[in-house]
Amino acid sequence: MELNHHMESQDVLVLELRVEKLTAGNAPVFLEAAKALTLDGGKVVLDLTGVQFIDSIGLGALLSFLKYLTDLKAQMHLCELSHNVIEQFKLMRLHRTFKIHGNRADAIQGFEGLQS
Repeated sequence: MELNHHMESQDVLVLELRVEKLTAGNAPVFLEAAKALTLDGGKVVLDLTGVQFIDSIGLGALLSFLKYLTDLKAQMHLCELSHNVIEQFKLMRLHRTFKIHGNRADAIQGFEGLQS
C-alpha cells in the first residue's frame, strides 16, 4: 500500500492513497499509517486517485479515520473519487457524512473560511 503525504497551501496535509482497492487486506495498514501522519490534527485532504473499489472494511477504515480526526478537532475532505467509489458512498449514504470534492484544488479551497 502506498500512502504519500505532503503539505499544501501552508496548512493542509494532503494524503495520497495509491492503491486500486481499499479492502480488508490493506485497510488496517492504511488506517494506522494515516493516523500516524495526522497526530497533530489540522486540515486533511485524502486524495483517492486510482482507488476503484472500497469494500465494507475499507469504508469502515475511512469512517474510523474521520472519527479519529474529529476527536482531534481536525477536518477531512475527500477528493478524486472514481465513479465506482462515489456510487458505493451513495449506496451507503456516506456522501452525507464525508465532504467530497471533485479535485484536490477544490478540496483545499473547501477549507477556506472554516475554523480549525
